[in-house]
Amino acid sequence: MLAVLGLPPREHPACNEAGDFLLADLPGSGVANDYYWYYATIAMYQLQGAYWQRWNEALQSTLLSRQVKDGPLAGSWNTDTLWAVTAAASIPPPSPRCPGSLLPLSALYGESAFALK
Repeated sequence: MLAVLGLPPREHPACNEAGDFLLADLPGSGVANDYYWYYATIAMYQLQGAYWQRWNEALQSTLLSRQVKDGPLAGSWNTDTLWAVTAAASIPPPSPRCPGSLLPLSALYGESAFALK
């Protein structure tokens, strides 16, 4: 989300550093953290390219493997995540389709809108 601060996504070293930091803790590694996945999904979508591709693949794989497959709760997710008790009421699991309702900021405003002045 550094683009909101006026930094050009995919070009500025700070954006790459942030993307690399998030890639070091992909969904599926460590403790499930709904809040982290939700906001990191939005950030990685803004970065696009290889960052988004790697993140999205890990997210899809993790979400599908964690989904309840049988019984009356089929299709839902277990609440064995770091923030599940709080997040269950406020933030749904991050969906690989969720960013589809958003445009990358660069597509909306053009790369030149984020040029450092």
